[in-house]
Amino acid sequence: MSIIGVSSESLSIEEFIKGIEDLGCTVIGNPYSLRIKTKTGWIEFRIVDVIGFIDSIGKILAYKYSSPVLEGPIIHGEVSAGLWEEAVRIFYPDGKHEDVAIMIHDSFINAKIPTKNVDGLHGEIFICGRSFKLPLNTEDLEVIAALGNEALEILDRAILAYGLENLISNKALDERTKKGEFKVEEFDFNSGFVMVKGSEGSFIISIVDYVVKLIIDGNIDKAYNVYEKLNEGKREEIVKILKDELTIYEKTGRRREYSNISAFMQKISK
Repeated sequence: MSIIGVSSESLSIEEFIKGIEDLGCTVIGNPYSLRIKTKTGWIEFRIVDVIGFIDSIGKILAYKYSSPVLEGPIIHGEVSAGLWEEAVRIFYPDGKHEDVAIMIHDSFINAKIPTKNVDGLHGEIFICGRSFKLPLNTEDLEVIAALGNEALEILDRAILAYGLENLISNKALDERTKKGEFKVEEFDFNSGFVMVKGSEGSFIISIVDYVVKLIIDGNIDKAYNVYEKLNEGKREEIVKILKDELTIYEKTGRRREYSNISAFMQKISK
């Protein structure tokens, strides 16, 4: 199954669907929205699932409606290698196009992880034969813990590879922090990781992810104390992530997170 989406707010979804079907494709299901980070900034697309040959249909529709149009999925990498990206191709009215990766498929941990280039797309992870939507909520974590050590080890590997914020929802993290279920045990500044231990098991996350999480949650002083001990490379990595997050939070109106990051950036600039 393929997808096609249009960004134009002046174009009705009914007219867009008719344009797709006039080109020989069948639209199925209901429309939905995704925000994609393009070379011109974040663009919201109204998406439909389609059956049929879609190669370069986006180019035709972009010219017809004078609006960016996306089509996909496009595979980046070798599926047989077990690690590949799912992308969309965005066509512009002037005939140019760009590919944007929106999902990482990792068969080693049996998961699909949305990239930072997309908003509104959920990932998925399979643990001990069960499917969980990402990011995980509190109930998911309780189920995984009940599945035993093997399930927790799979989750640990996923967190180590893709970061805490991509696997566990902020709400679930906040709830567990309030309950005292997460406790930092040990920093390893040489390897760049933190051991986190809780009542339901332990896992390892990168110090970069740990510091970013502290900042977003408003633990500025605690984050700064760790930040000061990091090498220049790790500091630059944190700053780059924070700048990207600032843009997202500003455009999505998440004032608390935006304010927390701004406060930290101001602190390190002194």
